[in-house]
Amino acid sequence: MTSAIRRLRPVVDDWSWQARGKCLRWPTEIFFPEDLGRPGLRAREQRAKQICRDCPVLMQCRDHALGTPEVHGVWGATTARERAQVRAGQR
Repeated sequence: MTSAIRRLRPVVDDWSWQARGKCLRWPTEIFFPEDLGRPGLRAREQRAKQICRDCPVLMQCRDHALGTPEVHGVWGATTARERAQVRAGQR
């Protein structure tokens, strides 16, 4: 198998945890607050994080976002900035 083919493999083999996510009951834009612009961004991020904190798949979601890496949106009660800081600290 060539390296190009290996890179095309999905990053996550098991997506079943997403079916249990609390986010499924909410509009997608809540979890991608940066798409709505800078004014009010922090408040929108906090709203998304509040929903995430009670989610039964919080850790799977966060692990996914850190491992992929997801560069947009709130995943596992973390923003893209927070995940970048975590990844930078892991180097």
